[in-house]
Amino acid sequence: MPDILIRNMPQYVYDELKKRAARDRRSVPAENVHLLEQLFAQDAAREQHRQAMQSIIERAQEKTPTGVDSLTLLREDRDR
Repeated sequence: MPDILIRNMPQYVYDELKKRAARDRRSVPAENVHLLEQLFAQDAAREQHRQAMQSIIERAQEKTPTGVDSLTLLREDRDR
């Protein structure tokens, strides 16, 4: 497994990292990995949400010119 070296970390950041690690009964390196995994999971969830919203917008734009009202679009979305 690769290693990461972090240079010039502000002392307050390291102190907070140590506190979190102790609270969660992890080592400082394990806490680093945990925090990075959480960050990447949040990014992935945001991207999925963005794609879902884009899909809804595109479907709405396709149907709007035909005169379909918003209530019909909401019902179709709910029924999917």
